Amino acid sequence: MSAGCGRQQGADDARRRGRFLKAWLLGLALLPLLDEGVRAQSASPLLGPGPTTLGAPRGGRSPVAVPPLPSAGSRLAPLQPLPGTGGPSLTELDVTSQAGTQPRGNRATAARAPARVAAPRLLEPAEAVRVLQAAVEAAVSRNAGLQGAAARKALIAAKQRSAGAFLPGAPTFGAAYVTDQVIRNRNARDAELSLGTQIWLPGEGTASVRAADADMSRLEAEGVRQVLEVAGQVREALAAVAAAEADQRASQARLRDARALEADLARRVRGRDAAEAELLVAQADRIEAEATLSERTATLEASRVDYRTLTGLDPMTTALNEPAAPAAQARPLDPRIIEAQRAVEVARANRDLAGIQTRDSPEVGLVGRRTRDIGGNVYDHSLGLQVRIPFATETRNAPRRAAAEVEYTDAVAALAKVERELGGGESRARIEMASALAARDLATKRAAVFERQRALFERSFAEGNTALADLIRARTLAFQADAARERADVGARQARGRLNQALGLMP
Repeated sequence: MSAGCGRQQGADDARRRGRFLKAWLLGLALLPLLDEGVRAQSASPLLGPGPTTLGAPRGGRSPVAVPPLPSAGSRLAPLQPLPGTGGPSLTELDVTSQAGTQPRGNRATAARAPARVAAPRLLEPAEAVRVLQAAVEAAVSRNAGLQGAAARKALIAAKQRSAGAFLPGAPTFGAAYVTDQVIRNRNARDAELSLGTQIWLPGEGTASVRAADADMSRLEAEGVRQVLEVAGQVREALAAVAAAEADQRASQARLRDARALEADLARRVRGRDAAEAELLVAQADRIEAEATLSERTATLEASRVDYRTLTGLDPMTTALNEPAAPAAQARPLDPRIIEAQRAVEVARANRDLAGIQTRDSPEVGLVGRRTRDIGGNVYDHSLGLQVRIPFATETRNAPRRAAAEVEYTDAVAALAKVERELGGGESRARIEMASALAARDLATKRAAVFERQRALFERSFAEGNTALADLIRARTLAFQADAARERADVGARQARGRLNQALGLMP
């Protein structure tokens, strides 16, 4: 009986070995097909692979799903959740990608952290102000409108001299000679000489001086306002150069890292430690980085040309660091308000002058005569005073008074408009300043998030658990976030300059 049981157990063992052998042979036959399927899934992760799954940590927690990275070409990609946030720490995670679970050689060199280009150190606010002042002075010397102000100032100075003169006009000389020789010739002769001049109407001279002085004050205020406008142009041009430099620095850092990655993969492909497809992906990333750098460099050169055209100087972007605006009680009055106030004073003086100049200027003069009567042989000489007083008519004075009143009304309305616009401009500049500061803080936090995400993908790639395309996209997003952080910093400093401009403060 024991012999029969032994034979039955041997038969069962033989059947189990046969089934195992068939399963093993079937697995060998299907292994190539399974390998091709895995390769097809991980061959082109840039074309939209599914979400990468982080394998369960050694502690036995459930796997963590990592959503796909945003598009590498997006300027401001949406934030992606960090793997492990709220769950296992980075040191506890075992990252597994669709490419397989076994590391394909040592890839720690290719996964090293990207090199960053540090931003230049900014000048201290006091030194930055001196640099900006020199730039504004250079721009003013090249401004055609301000160069023509000297001629207008000379014109108003001539009006001031005329208004302060003793007489309103130049003297006049007259002569006359009368004879009857052509008609009957009875020896009648008459010769007359006169010398006269205009005189001021009562109060006209003082009013004319007041109007000329007000016009000179308005011209000076207009010049200060034009200088302020030039300062705003310098501020904006320098901020454009600073933003372009920040973009170029980020592009240079990305290109340098892409070239290093391509060189490392080329070396590993020659050593048969990496696939040629990974090298092609690295080459495509390097070409894209070169194209981006070329575009950013062109933008930077164009902004530098604009700045040189405006000032004739090379831009020093480290001077884009103006001090904060002083308190309201410590600030000088805005030049634009001063100019509008001076315009009101000019219009008021002209209105007063129009009320005084109700007639043309009177004239006074001396008259000398030499006469001889009919049939007389002796000449008589006489000397007299001549006065000419024009009449005041409404047809002459009404249009002049109306024009002066319109000028005054327009000046008052312009002053009120300037005050409203400057108040709104200040409020708008303060809102933009607060928004720029908040954007800078958010951009800094966003860059830190993408930096952590990049570090995670680099660690996973170094262990052979993440595809190269995913690593490149993570680095690209980190570089874009870093560039956005620098641009936000430039925007905050630019907003500070715009607030000073809105308050009418010179650099």
